[in-house]
Amino acid sequence: MTKKRAKKQINSLLTALEFISCAQAARGSMEQQYCRLFNQWAVASNSIVTAAHLIQEEIQVCPHTKALCAALAQSGQPVLTLNNNLLTVRADVFEANIATIALDKLPVMFADSPDHVIGSRLLESLEIAGSIISSTGEKVINSTVQMLPNATVLATNGRIAMLVFHGFQTPHMIIPKEFVTALSRGRRYTPYRAGWSAESLTIWYEQGAWIKGQLWPQDTPLPDLGWVSEAASAEAAWRAIPDDFFESVDRLKKTSQSGVVFIDDDSIRTESAKISVDNSMGNAIGFEMKDILALNKIATHLAFKDGYALFKGDYLVGAIAYAI
Repeated sequence: MTKKRAKKQINSLLTALEFISCAQAARGSMEQQYCRLFNQWAVASNSIVTAAHLIQEEIQVCPHTKALCAALAQSGQPVLTLNNNLLTVRADVFEANIATIALDKLPVMFADSPDHVIGSRLLESLEIAGSIISSTGEKVINSTVQMLPNATVLATNGRIAMLVFHGFQTPHMIIPKEFVTALSRGRRYTPYRAGWSAESLTIWYEQGAWIKGQLWPQDTPLPDLGWVSEAASAEAAWRAIPDDFFESVDRLKKTSQSGVVFIDDDSIRTESAKISVDNSMGNAIGFEMKDILALNKIATHLAFKDGYALFKGDYLVGAIAYAI
């Protein structure tokens, strides 16, 4: 085997392990730390997210994922050997022993069948909507993204509500933040197919990989946020967001003890500092700084209403609550 050939193979395995690491953790349960290499697939799962990637190596073993990644990253032309459940990575003067577990210690995971054509905009819409929610949200509605049958996704954190249009027909699905985060790790890959059931959604990639996520039950009670779409489609006095608006808000972050920023006719200010602007959009309207900065790079226009503001951008609309 030539040097170039060996490096290509090991880079392929390292790439696969890095991809499936979206379903792994440095600490946690056995399932969260160990992956399965079998039938030229690398598969990892953490009970919420499962990720798989084709590999060239014909090896059947369940190694510690992070440890194997670290060893492969340090070796140029490694040889992998398995002896008494101990996986060894050797290359020149480098040698690393990787802990493994028995194959029957990890469940065998399968993907949903790739029956539906999709494109990158579907995943982009999930990532945009998912940017405003947290996996630690106290309510299901604040820690999930809803995929709706009208080719949109919806998310809210209780202060911001957002609808993002993607153009692909899907059933209603309630997707946990952990799955959205895992999908963002695969943004260098090209999604082309999806499969789903009442319990799960799988995204398939052209590069020979897939990521599957468990869904919340479809009958999970959630508040109706249809008013966001209705409000955004109604007539509104839209104002273009100035080019330097978000930069100005960011510059003022450390000057505010309350975390509130005010938009005046001629300035953007906190309780102790301000930046004069030529094209401000409001009149003493206050927003939580973290809320308004969450719209950076996605919102292009604002419209002010009683108690909240509407925003819109490319393929998205939403509402953001006033702080005061």
